[in-house]
Amino acid sequence: MEIEVGELLVAGRRIIENAKIKVKGRGSLYVESGIAPGFSDSHAHPQVVDVGTTGGRWRNSLEWLRNRKLRVDEVALRMDLEFSRKLAEVVLAKSVLEGTTLIALVGNYRANMRAAFSMTRRPRVVLTPTILSNGCWLHGSEIERGIIALLAAGAARGIKVGVFVHSVHFVDPEDLRRTYSLAKRYGLPFAMHLSEGTKDLWKLLAMIGKPERPLVGVHCTENEGYSSANIRVVHCPESNLTLYGKTLKKAEEVKAFGTDWPLLLGSVKHQYQLAVKIHGKRYRAILLERATLGGYEIFGLKPARDYALFDAKLTRVLNDGVNPSYVVVDGEVVVEEGRLNGYSYSDVLRIAKELVKEAMEKYPQG
Repeated sequence: MEIEVGELLVAGRRIIENAKIKVKGRGSLYVESGIAPGFSDSHAHPQVVDVGTTGGRWRNSLEWLRNRKLRVDEVALRMDLEFSRKLAEVVLAKSVLEGTTLIALVGNYRANMRAAFSMTRRPRVVLTPTILSNGCWLHGSEIERGIIALLAAGAARGIKVGVFVHSVHFVDPEDLRRTYSLAKRYGLPFAMHLSEGTKDLWKLLAMIGKPERPLVGVHCTENEGYSSANIRVVHCPESNLTLYGKTLKKAEEVKAFGTDWPLLLGSVKHQYQLAVKIHGKRYRAILLERATLGGYEIFGLKPARDYALFDAKLTRVLNDGVNPSYVVVDGEVVVEEGRLNGYSYSDVLRIAKELVKEAMEKYPQG
């Protein structure tokens, strides 16, 4: 199948006029504009359905996690493998309908894995099991067993696997060092929450030394010189501002974007638009590159034959709330005429809203 694209934006930088791309299928069609690759969401918690009442902004993540008032019992929700899978599936559906062609999932990795395996039409998925030293998370001797099992399952279905350490504050130092060693041994992306209102970089470096390979740091609000320490920053501007009223100051440090809470906040495109407002229009081109190609680069994936295609001019796509008419992942059309397996974007939003409500009713806090 041949698709002619009036304006094709490649890697957020170069525009090709009247580009022709070939995908699997028959026939031909024309679209006004396209992005190659589509947007990349480098940090998404699909099982987060509530972040708690704030009563104002928090100083840091420690204060937020210890004092927030949740309406939902997060532990009970995540222990429900089937319900957690449904949440992950609706996140994958919502994301690809928004033009996301790559997403990195944290949280209940078993549920996320089942969701990714069950869906034939979805974005590329990076599965990053959460390392957290309590409860239902991977910790201690379970870390290596879980990673090896996930690697075997992911390899059979072409899914990228990484690791996600929650933070230096909530992971036992030995577990952090163990996970870092395993990431080096197996060549896995190593990601973690870093510097959410606290100065964490020096603590991390004291544990593992300066990283030989780049690590992925999520949030990084404290401007500690991450690039010089071989840390690639995933920018989550909306959740940073929601919780702390501040975010990363240096646009040059941004290497990718994350929605953080995809069921509660806007798309990756929205994160990009917000970042332009924060950092200034002079950074528009580099931020767009980070919002598209960035996730592929930090997770070591090639963006071959991934496209988000629109029946609207490129300027409108980037400035307004236009969703794609077609999304192509690895040469396969997964969204066609704005629908995923017959479901429209509004259908998926309705299902997501119903699932969030069900979570509150099924697993109320207290």
